[in-house]
Amino acid sequence: MADASERIVILSAVILLVIIVWLPNSGLMRTIMTVNDVEVEIFTSRNYYVLGESFTANVSLVNTRSRDVWVEPIPRLSFSGVSENDPEPAIGIVDISWADKFHIPAKSKAQLLHQGFKPKFLGEFTITCLGVEKTVLIMEPNIQPYDNTTSSNGTTVSGPLGDLSRHNLAMNCDLPSTLEYVPRLKVERIPITNSTAETIALNAFNFSDIEKMEKRTGSLAVVEGNKRLYFYGLNDVFYQTLGDKTIVEDWSEPEIRAIADEFLENLYNYWQVPTEAHIEFDTIRPSSVTVHENGTRVVNKIGARYSVKVAGIKLYGPGADFGLSIADGQVYDVELHIPSVFIEEYTDLPLSPPEALDRFLTGNYSIEELGFTTLYGAIPREGQLTIEKVELVYFIDHHSDPPQTYPPLCYMISGTIIGPAPFGDEIISIGFHELIPVT
Repeated sequence: MADASERIVILSAVILLVIIVWLPNSGLMRTIMTVNDVEVEIFTSRNYYVLGESFTANVSLVNTRSRDVWVEPIPRLSFSGVSENDPEPAIGIVDISWADKFHIPAKSKAQLLHQGFKPKFLGEFTITCLGVEKTVLIMEPNIQPYDNTTSSNGTTVSGPLGDLSRHNLAMNCDLPSTLEYVPRLKVERIPITNSTAETIALNAFNFSDIEKMEKRTGSLAVVEGNKRLYFYGLNDVFYQTLGDKTIVEDWSEPEIRAIADEFLENLYNYWQVPTEAHIEFDTIRPSSVTVHENGTRVVNKIGARYSVKVAGIKLYGPGADFGLSIADGQVYDVELHIPSVFIEEYTDLPLSPPEALDRFLTGNYSIEELGFTTLYGAIPREGQLTIEKVELVYFIDHHSDPPQTYPPLCYMISGTIIGPAPFGDEIISIGFHELIPVT
């Protein structure tokens, strides 16, 4: 039999233990039941997923009674995830050790475990636990409700979202002004030396006794205690503070902005990247949030985001992200990219904003030259299409092979689509940031 991990990647299995302290002299009575006396629920966030997409199934015990109940311990249970197109099911066994009986409040439910799956076959995928089944559909990405080769106006459809001209369009923004000339950029990769990395670690990230510096594939790592600093050349800096989760209760935007700006002002003294790009403050919002089972949200870190621009045009993509996460009055994590970009010349802009919008609505564009594929899952067959922003951007990719030399100029169109799925009556919502190359 083939190893089950070759067919289904099981991401996690977490058993939630509830310890009930009972006072025998309290005079209170409690209802003792077995797992066969309560309902079992398997919940997934959606009823369909894209092939290769990870999802979590939550198994809960449900108490429909008007009084609290306690369930006798289950020493062991099994769960399985089976694809209809895979003849060999993947089965997992979980040993459970409770200190006491499992408490479920009246008219409530308690999560027993959650299990991650990543199916590798199309079709129905059935999860089974404690005799209960939940089936989800695993689909090819970017499922279109109509013929996806020709749009309603006869043009060729190759955009990931397909032909959107049948949707009700709402513009929540103005189109940008048409620029007569735009820069042609050239991007270079700047290596980093051990001495520069050490200087930045000691003076900007408060390292004091570096334990090791090691070169890995494409990167240089600096380690000290719970601090991890990674350089992918001089242009890309990642920093992590390992440890327990922080909790941020009281914070203000001016306070977070001041901490971030002070940190960057000091960093720039040691991190000097040759470039014609410049940094502009963008926004502040929570960057790490924990959502508990009861729906409460706890903010763990606050993020300060910045934009990287050249000649007023934003750089967008994995090679241009620029943000810091802050908690307890200090910087905990950073992902900073300053591409070494230089203006070679100015050229005509071959595509106007209205023309880019028309290409987007009819799907008459291709992102193949950008080197990635967008996965949206199912796309509503009709409904409301809302466009929130249209802007010119340069797409910057710092891990392309071969390395990027001339970043493509694109219109980025952002918004949401809400409507019924191509199958069934489920209403789905898709957020998008689509890139329309100007060429």
